[in-house]
Amino acid sequence: WKSVDTRRNFTTSVIGIYEYNGQMYGRTIVGYDERSGILVDTIYNPSHRVEKLPGRPLLHTVDLLWELKHDGVRWRGGKILDPRYGNIFNCEAWIESGTLIIRGKVGPFGMNKVFYKIDYRDIPTGFILPDLTDFTPNVPVK
Repeated sequence: WKSVDTRRNFTTSVIGIYEYNGQMYGRTIVGYDERSGILVDTIYNPSHRVEKLPGRPLLHTVDLLWELKHDGVRWRGGKILDPRYGNIFNCEAWIESGTLIIRGKVGPFGMNKVFYKIDYRDIPTGFILPDLTDFTPNVPVK
């Protein structure tokens, strides 16, 4: 799945969504500059750090969403990390018209982030998609 700057029409990140013990998790596997769309780093050569978390972990090594449980319609009861500010929110997710919608929530308020299916143009040349079944959770600690 990819996030897109819809105003400038370029991919800003590719995330790997994986299941672990029946729960949904997600981690960035490719990062692009949010201003230019130029490749910044990948899971194989991480450089971007989550400055607001203890220990400043590499972005590609921590899960951005975790522990979402599927109820037959949506994934609920999980958490999502805003890597820019280090904030953690409740979240839920669902598929709608071929897109993945992730909603971060604080009480009754929330914001949706739309992710689109990736295609070969979203992947850097020579990049091999990781086997997501090999991923194990690395939940950020605040």
